[in-house]
Formats: sequence, C-alpha cells, structure tokens
Amino acid sequence: MVGRATVPPGCPQGAPDRCRPDPAGLGERGALRPCRRLPAHPQERGRSIAVGGLHSIHRQPMAGAALAFTERHPEIAIRVAYAKAEDRLKDDDNDVLITLGADPSPTAASLKLFSRMSRPACSPHYLARKGRLGSPAEIAAADLLHDETRQGWREWFSQAGMAGVDVGTGPVFADFNILATAVIAGHGVALCPIEVFREELRRGDLVVVSDIATDRDKGYYLTMSAQPSAAEITFADWFRDQVSPNGGEA
Repeated sequence: MVGRATVPPGCPQGAPDRCRPDPAGLGERGALRPCRRLPAHPQERGRSIAVGGLHSIHRQPMAGAALAFTERHPEIAIRVAYAKAEDRLKDDDNDVLITLGADPSPTAASLKLFSRMSRPACSPHYLARKGRLGSPAEIAAADLLHDETRQGWREWFSQAGMAGVDVGTGPVFADFNILATAVIAGHGVALCPIEVFREELRRGDLVVVSDIATDRDKGYYLTMSAQPSAAEITFADWFRDQVSPNGGEA
C-alpha cells in the first residue's frame, strides 16, 4: 500500500507538509525525506491535485474517477487531463502521472498499478461471423486492428511462432479509445491489455481468442514526486486500491 503522510520528529512546528515519506519504498524503507520549502501559498498545499493519464487509462480506470475521488475526499480539488506514454513529471504541470513504465528520476516515485499483458480479443458477434479464431494462422487471416503502429501484432505473431507474417492490413488507430470502440463494435481483433479491458471481458462484450500474450513483463505505473504532498499520497493510495486486481498489491 502507498505510505501515508506522517509528521516526523524534528519537523518544524506548523509545517508538517514539508516532510514527506517515501511512498514507494525507494531508498531506505520508511525513511523520511529532508524538509523542503513550501510553495508561495502553503494554504493551498494538499488541497488540489492535477492528474495526467493515458487515453487507455481514461477509458475505464479514470472514467468517473474524478467524481468518485471528490465524493470520497471533498477537501481535495482534482483536475484530470490526458498524458502521453513518454511524459514525465518534469515535462508538464501534473502532480501525478498514470502512464507506461516507471520514471527513473531520483525526484520521482513510481508505483506499479497493474500488468500491461495483452492478448487478442474480439466481440462475440465478430467471433460468430468468423466461425473460429483458435490458432495463430486463423487470427492472421482475421481483420487485425492496430494500436498506433503495427508493431504490436508483429511482436505477437513472433511470440506465436509466426515471425514474418504480413500484418500490413487493417486500420491503425492513433487514439486508443477509437480502437476500443472498433473492437467492441465487432470490426476485428485487437491486442487488448487484459486489465484495461477487465470490465468488457467480465460482461462478455469482448472474448479472448488466444492465451498467447505480449508485454507480460510491462505495466501501468502511477508516478508522483519523491516528496509528495498529502493530496498526492491520498490520491495514489485511493487510485491504486481502485484499479489493482490484487487489492493494491502490485
């Protein structure tokens, strides 16, 4: 679980927000970071938070998250925006980023939320029309839907023992949300991050057609400052509990 803010011994009176725990357990376990100067308006410290997330995160985990978080923590104002996979905290004005991979910067702390493991999936209606998609060869003959580039399917067929198969057909979607709409609507087969589509799979809107997976060793991460505010710690703790398939254990 994400560490919660505490006031360490020796912290200046009246300024507990200047000292922060290490929320990800980076460095010494439970060690408290040195005190630091507060922004110009300390009364706002811990009362607002700006969160940037990938398009895929906004589909389900972040859908309604701002409202749900505000209902749980009305004392904290939240602003939600899109972020790119390569974004880092130092690149924009977000306090928290939810993106791909951990931030290696010593000034950032990254928490793994869930796996990026992806498998081929399609709608039951598409599967009924195609009849069978049980083998890599049958999937290769299907309508392939691509997320940003065709590289994902190249990697999947290589994993399936069919390196070099032609993946040059099928539309490439620059927006993950459009890809998600297309696969749910029955337009083809997409490589779907299983945890991102957990609700669609649970409801039966999508079905996995192969156990062969890519990106097993990759994940979605929440990144915040190594010296986070109380609001950042509160949001990280809450959001990780909301999205983790293991109740917050990654």
